[in-house]
Amino acid sequence: MVNLMLTICGLIAILVIIVIPMAILALNLYRLIYAFLRKGKEIKKILGIILDVYSTTVLPTLTVPSIFRLKSAREAIIIHNGVEPNIHATLAYEHMLTIIIILIFSIISFWVLKIFSSKLSPILYLMFSSGLLLEIVFIIFFFIQVKSRFNIEPVIIPVYGFANLLFLYLYLLKDKFDEFICREKELNRIYENKVMMKLYALLIKANTLPIIIMFSIFPILIILQLISIVFGQQPDSFIKVFVETSDWTFSKLKAPPPIYVPTIHGHYLCTVALKGHKSLVKPIRYGVRQDRIITVNRQLLVANAFENILEQYTPKFHRVIRKMYDKYGLPISKYINSALTADLIYIIMKPLEWIFLFCLYLIDKNPENRITVQYLSRDNQFTKVR
Repeated sequence: MVNLMLTICGLIAILVIIVIPMAILALNLYRLIYAFLRKGKEIKKILGIILDVYSTTVLPTLTVPSIFRLKSAREAIIIHNGVEPNIHATLAYEHMLTIIIILIFSIISFWVLKIFSSKLSPILYLMFSSGLLLEIVFIIFFFIQVKSRFNIEPVIIPVYGFANLLFLYLYLLKDKFDEFICREKELNRIYENKVMMKLYALLIKANTLPIIIMFSIFPILIILQLISIVFGQQPDSFIKVFVETSDWTFSKLKAPPPIYVPTIHGHYLCTVALKGHKSLVKPIRYGVRQDRIITVNRQLLVANAFENILEQYTPKFHRVIRKMYDKYGLPISKYINSALTADLIYIIMKPLEWIFLFCLYLIDKNPENRITVQYLSRDNQFTKVR
């Protein structure tokens, strides 16, 4: 009876310690291969969730403690009867906090991208994708570090745990890359910037490359994808259909400038957009402000979009800022009476414009939509971003 119980316990131990972990590793590898080949049978959704949860919860709790089982490089190894019972640690314990923080952030990044990727702003998408990429880079260096003795018992658990994470993160990045390509094909973007247009064309054709080439340059494709997400933002076609015309209220600025009626309550950036040298302030179209036709440039649109963000998410703070601006900012427009003065204000405001733009890209999923629609309606409101 005792022997039977010991046998059962042994089988359970083998199942838990060897069979199940190896099966999970194989399934994660299969998912990664399927993501690139798109051939064979896809793993069922419920099984995929189990793999994700196990790989991001159970495995890290086993992997990290196993690293600390080995002696630090500053400790002597005890030798018994000429037998070496242990080896030194694969990583320096003094700096492990950084590695643990990277690991935790990568796990958070995985779940955020998996669940909320379609709702993330460009900056947040870049940040969480970078979390996965940073952990992947660490794992690759870890494998190089232990390549000569990876099959030793104290090392094999971290190798197994990190291999699972590597397969899991690469799978998610490829899956999100495919979603990005499908979405971009539907939008069929056209960029004025030649570099962005070539980058866009390369990404669109990426999935038609031979599988070996595709896998070899996949890290580069992910970096190009992130560049495209952050720097390739464009307003939706519904908005562009109004502004990419000529001689109408919302057209880009190609016709002679509209008549500007100065007022003590004018926005000084409106004056900058109108009076500054066109080669510098770059007016782009007409707009409507307080029932007046005005000339708008990129800086004015970004500033107004940022104010709209404050009004939407922090209305009390916005009221304070608006009050201060009405008191101190509006009178400035009276003194912008020459092109050089307007140019100077434009240059001074440039760092603030970049800060405003960063905030928009951090908060909005489609920041260029919010920017483009500024001054398109007479009530000057835009509270819903698609």
